[in-house]
Amino acid sequence: MTDTKLTNLLRSFSPDEFKQFGKFVDSAYHNKGRDLSHLLKILKTFYPEFNDKNLNNEYLFKKLFPEKKYVKLLAENLIRTLTSHLFRICKEFLILLELESRKSTKQYLLLNQLRKRRLYKEFDKEFDNRDNQGEDISKGSVGYFVNEFLLDAVKRDCSLNRDDFSNSVEYTVRASENILTASLISCFKFEDEKNLANAYNIIPRSNMLQPLLEHLDTDKLLPAIKENNPGYYPYIEIFHSIYMMNKFRDNTSYYFSLKELLKKHSAIFGRAENYVLWNILLTYCGINRMNSQEVFGIHKHILENGIYKLSDKEDFHIVLFRNIVLNASATGEYKWLEQFIEKYSDDLHDNHRENMKAYSMAYLHFAKAEFEKALEYILKIKYNLFLFKLDLKILQLKIYYELGYYEEGLSLVASTLSYLKSTDELAPFIKQSIGEYAKCLRELIRIRTNPKTDKDDLSSLRLRAQKIFYPNLSAWIMDKIEAEG
Repeated sequence: MTDTKLTNLLRSFSPDEFKQFGKFVDSAYHNKGRDLSHLLKILKTFYPEFNDKNLNNEYLFKKLFPEKKYVKLLAENLIRTLTSHLFRICKEFLILLELESRKSTKQYLLLNQLRKRRLYKEFDKEFDNRDNQGEDISKGSVGYFVNEFLLDAVKRDCSLNRDDFSNSVEYTVRASENILTASLISCFKFEDEKNLANAYNIIPRSNMLQPLLEHLDTDKLLPAIKENNPGYYPYIEIFHSIYMMNKFRDNTSYYFSLKELLKKHSAIFGRAENYVLWNILLTYCGINRMNSQEVFGIHKHILENGIYKLSDKEDFHIVLFRNIVLNASATGEYKWLEQFIEKYSDDLHDNHRENMKAYSMAYLHFAKAEFEKALEYILKIKYNLFLFKLDLKILQLKIYYELGYYEEGLSLVASTLSYLKSTDELAPFIKQSIGEYAKCLRELIRIRTNPKTDKDDLSSLRLRAQKIFYPNLSAWIMDKIEAEG
């Protein structure tokens, strides 16, 4: 079948979504023009993989038009037209799916239609009832305040339509306050988002955010907001703290102050935004080389408070899962880690679950000094993600050293250094740090296999190990040096 974009999209549907899509296609309202129900039913027989060799345009044509003669060029054009139309309807269905999850957007669209039709009584009823729609998991985010801006703006417009100038002024102010809050939050977050750019070796282009932040007098602005707009102040205070924490990274007082603010004001944020905010703390911990126990405390907090994923419908992100495993194994929390793997592995996406379990068990067994078992689990892992490939190289190097597999270790050091030299997926500081770790381990193997080791060699190696960016790797190398000394 030539229309792979259609099968790629259909492959992404869950069984329930595929069923809903069938009803969507059957609807005369949504599917105007060609009847595509039969085509979808045929395609459904190939769901979910859509990789059967029989799935081709000739097969589809003969199934759809058994009474017609197959003429390749004409049939190809007809099937291409039908699948293109079905692809367009797929995209309409995705819009509907997304809209179903966006209560505020639906409220705004309904209110604007009621306003345009001058159904003011219904407008007032819907507007007054907008807060009774259940918890907004994005509360406190940029998107949340943008949605509040839209709702206030439509109330302002409705007030103008009704010559209600008092409310039009009030909701002009409210709309402006919400969009200004969204703008300030977005600006303050930029300093944190630069961390991601740095990790992937990306230099942000010249932009409006940096000069605005440099010329903004927050020493005067924040107290004024606290006095005049106390409802907005905690949000702006928290995101300003994020800015200060990242701007003045060496001053950890901003970090600890922010952590207390997040605990104090957790109720004013939805689940998704709490998830984002605590992950900002984790990013800072990684960049600033905070100790493993501090990181472990944050991991426990997000798990105990149910903010380890954005929503119940979301999967446990594999990078966060991986970071929890790495940190818990480094801190020696073996029993806790074992319980974590058992309890939360099912929250991982199906595509990652088995690999991530094996990955986690490899680290658990290594932490328990069960090196051969750890190696067995490594051999079960099939990961193409560069981050995990690097993790496994690092762990495998440790295992080879612990088991005395020195030739294998030296070979892996060489391949790791070659990979770091050729890849452009990692920031220079990451490549330099991992490269230094591999070189230190190579030197450790040389020292261990040479009984006439000079103490100066160990001292020199100790200084190099101390400069490794990642505390866990630095500490492991240092432990091995002490054992040799």
